[in-house]
Amino acid sequence: MRLKTLSPSSYELYDFCNWKYYLRYVLKFEDPAGPAAMLGSIVHSTFEELTKMKMIEGTKLTIADFELEWTNALESNKKRQPDIFDKLDKAKIKKMYVESKTFFEISKHSPSVSNPICSEQSFRIKADQDKEFAIDTVDGKPVYLELIGKIDRIDEIDKDTIEIIDYKTGQRKAFKPGNNKKKEFEDFY
Repeated sequence: MRLKTLSPSSYELYDFCNWKYYLRYVLKFEDPAGPAAMLGSIVHSTFEELTKMKMIEGTKLTIADFELEWTNALESNKKRQPDIFDKLDKAKIKKMYVESKTFFEISKHSPSVSNPICSEQSFRIKADQDKEFAIDTVDGKPVYLELIGKIDRIDEIDKDTIEIIDYKTGQRKAFKPGNNKKKEFEDFY
């Protein structure tokens, strides 16, 4: 088995627990989503649909738009996985609703006031022959990784500036220099 691609999610999982990474990405065991993951999915779906609406219609979104998309996301998840939906803590749903609604109303990153130009954009970056993205294997042949992922939203700030939004965090991702996990990946494979 050779590692060919690396996504931010898989890297983060390996950083958290290399055994869990092995189960998920090498042995292909599915990690069943629980109530917390479903709640995250509800928030993500709500903002994804609002972003698409803003991109298509180009008008300012309203609280009614937010409430409609929140309700649609709740109903969709309830229909798709009723057993998990029933395990959701109603207080947590309400808290997440209030936080998401507040974000929608006042955040500069809200799709209601931003200028989204792209939603759910996949990317694949080939790192052919770049030693920074090579993993030395036992047989001595380097494997060059492809970095893959999906960008939740891209906003145009002005004609020369874009901003990438991650719905899970609501903030920019920062890679910490000095954390060299390359050696750990080499050891793992």
